[in-house]
Amino acid sequence: MGAQNQAIDLIEGTMLLTDTWPAMKLSRHSQNLETPEMQFKKFSAVMFDLGDTLFEPLDSFFITKNLQVVASDARVDAKADQLLSSFRANRIRIERELSESKSTFYLHREFVQKVLSATFHSFGCSLSSELLNQFCEAQRDAVVENLRPRRDCAKTLKALRHGGYRLGIVSNIDNEWIEPIREKWELDLLVDEILSSEQASSCKPDPSIFLQACRMISVKPQESLFVGDSFSNDVIGSRNVGMQPIWFDTGSVNLKQSETVQSVTELSELVQVLG
Repeated sequence: MGAQNQAIDLIEGTMLLTDTWPAMKLSRHSQNLETPEMQFKKFSAVMFDLGDTLFEPLDSFFITKNLQVVASDARVDAKADQLLSSFRANRIRIERELSESKSTFYLHREFVQKVLSATFHSFGCSLSSELLNQFCEAQRDAVVENLRPRRDCAKTLKALRHGGYRLGIVSNIDNEWIEPIREKWELDLLVDEILSSEQASSCKPDPSIFLQACRMISVKPQESLFVGDSFSNDVIGSRNVGMQPIWFDTGSVNLKQSETVQSVTELSELVQVLG
């Protein structure tokens, strides 16, 4: 799950998403899915990413606070904004490297620890395993306690389910992070299935996690839409297995003029089109 206003770099060689729906112009201010209804008749399921898509980004206050605690314990003299900036930059870099590598699975805890280790290495500090684990626990607690659904999340999911769509959540996250969120927000009442990367032993954009999710809700990839904010993990990953991606555009990515993607800026826009 990303920090607030985190920019996500696009991987090189991004494919054009133009073969299923008519090409759509991207605009930060006016961005609607004005596709004819007939284009959607073949879809029977909609799957979603969790963090930064169905749920708001975690406020940077909590990440900064946890970074400052580690800095104090490690006796690293760095300002709060420096720590946060380095953490964000390393997160983007490591996420991109993992997406481009042949690695198909890693625990979210391991990912967070790798980002934290790289962050403090840039300040000349090598963190102990104790501090790495301490930060992960603090981050998990902050996420479980403070992560909030987007204002139109529940309403959109209920409307789509009422329209006959099977719904799923697919997230690169460990069970110890997602299970408390699942219970707290009663997500099982809103979707049919929830699949974590730990449960799948596969991380987006690896094909396996998407295919497992399709099997869980008994649909073919070609019958399913996938909505997510990460271009490399959600858009490219789902498209590679035959699903139709919809990019949840948070305004943090600058696409090249030659790139085209179906997109929404509000979850409720899906209801307007899919019914």
